[in-house]
Amino acid sequence: MEYKKADEDKFNKSWGDFCQMREAIGKPLRDSRERKSVLYRLIQYSGGDIRLMAAILDKAVENKWAILLPLHSSPARTVKELVKGVANTISI
Repeated sequence: MEYKKADEDKFNKSWGDFCQMREAIGKPLRDSRERKSVLYRLIQYSGGDIRLMAAILDKAVENKWAILLPLHSSPARTVKELVKGVANTISI
């Protein structure tokens, strides 16, 4: 699946907003291991779709959720199927 720069920019903004919201509610992502864990769950819930990842993050920020939950339309897949390649395109 190909993504535009705007999709990556939107994801990066949503990720930043999620991290800031976690800090604001007193549950910051303390280290890279925690960030990777959240990212892997995000990839699983989104089926690897960067646009859906941004939507999931936005929903969590909107509701001030410390955890990520799949959207009702999110395709769940195994993390091993999706992480390869996707994590390399996203800076955490």
